Amino acid sequence: MRHYDPTYGRFMSVDPLWAQYAPLQPYHYAGNEPVGRLDWDGREITYVGKNQKIINALKHFYQSAIDHFVKRGAFEAANMLSFIRDTDKFRVKLRYTPATRQYPRDEDGDGKRDLELGYLERNNEIRINPALGVEMENGWASPFEFLHHELTHAYISNHVDPSGCSVPSSCVDPTVYENCEEEMVILQYETPLLRILGQIFDSSRPSRPNHGGRYCVSDPKLEELLKKWNTE
Repeated sequence: MRHYDPTYGRFMSVDPLWAQYAPLQPYHYAGNEPVGRLDWDGREITYVGKNQKIINALKHFYQSAIDHFVKRGAFEAANMLSFIRDTDKFRVKLRYTPATRQYPRDEDGDGKRDLELGYLERNNEIRINPALGVEMENGWASPFEFLHHELTHAYISNHVDPSGCSVPSSCVDPTVYENCEEEMVILQYETPLLRILGQIFDSSRPSRPNHGGRYCVSDPKLEELLKKWNTE
């Protein structure tokens, strides 16, 4: 438990889990976002003000992804999602964002810039739009595979030691995929999954030659419903 001195208005000791949030200063409260978050003891951050409809939609989306992979024979993907959801070794936060592009705007009209899509390592948080897929140079990913891609980053960051990626021989060309972890996710997880699902155009090549891709809305009705719920 960290100690707060009300006389000086500051914490006099560091967070117990500060090492897991290295980009943040060890004395920060609630990830330096005190308006939208609570952080009772310096441990895991709990969000406040969530919309229950959005939370229920995310839970349904996650379970639907597992069912989707099982039905189509992608059992390793289904097992990984189940492990991440059920493990007590770490916790990944799943958060909805109405973003539909790489550099978000205000998609739902609430006057605020949307959160950027993807995995935020310092908060162990995945920002996802359940209506959004990705078109790639050599394949395509539905929202379920998009979720799997980002969860793989969380899995590697929390469960697998990717330190070997710093060895040049372990990467084909880390500059092509921005970094070694991204290369690992695309070549060792994303591409094999899309091959199983039949969503690769040329099975002899990876899903994409770099970290590129174009976001596309795969379910317009769901997108509009989520936007509506997000502003209620």
